[in-house]
Amino acid sequence: MAMSSVLLCNGCTSWQGLLLTASLLTCWHVSTSTAHVTIESVPPHVVEGENVLLLVRNLPENIISLVWFKDLKIIRSAIGLYNVRYNVSAPGRLHSGRETMYRNGSLLLRNVTAKDTGYYILRTLNRHVDIVSTTVTHLLVHKYVMQPFLQISDTTVAVQKSVSLICISPHTDNSFHWIFNNQSLQITERMTLSPTKHSLRIDPVRIEDAGEYQCEVSNPVSSKTSLPVRLTVMKE
Repeated sequence: MAMSSVLLCNGCTSWQGLLLTASLLTCWHVSTSTAHVTIESVPPHVVEGENVLLLVRNLPENIISLVWFKDLKIIRSAIGLYNVRYNVSAPGRLHSGRETMYRNGSLLLRNVTAKDTGYYILRTLNRHVDIVSTTVTHLLVHKYVMQPFLQISDTTVAVQKSVSLICISPHTDNSFHWIFNNQSLQITERMTLSPTKHSLRIDPVRIEDAGEYQCEVSNPVSSKTSLPVRLTVMKE
């Protein structure tokens, strides 16, 4: 019982310790059940400050308890345990007070932050304290993007010269898209994008490259476009 308390929480009451004993045994007992539990994020894309439900489907009928873990450090990353038989739950080390576990196995996370991004593992146990199923899902918490700033090496260049444009944004892990005269920029053999697509180089410049350039930064929940920058191309 003392070891189970170490597994999920500090300062557990005696009844909590009794409930959590099963979770310690999950390290050794594995069932041959082929139960196919799935986890669905509701909503599918979540933003900082919102709530998200990790909705569990196809929960096995013969389980008596379930345990949620965060990331893959199983023993020290328990969020909590829910005992289906007695309809009670007990918090784990990573329970912040924003999590709620439900009888159907689902986990509600309130007021999520970027730190909530990661892998979540659900294990279900039967009356023999065997693992009936282990299901892993990944949660990515997004931020609303800020408007990027487009920097250009020179607003006026001669043909056959080169020009560089850089899309400056704190959201370096989001998607970058280039716009020319209010339409998607058609990349030619004279244009080079950086691996992250946040910078564009045109070499050599031609007359048809003159016009307004913008960059767009986006993620699954939002997008922002920079103010336009005009490039003037002079004939030699």
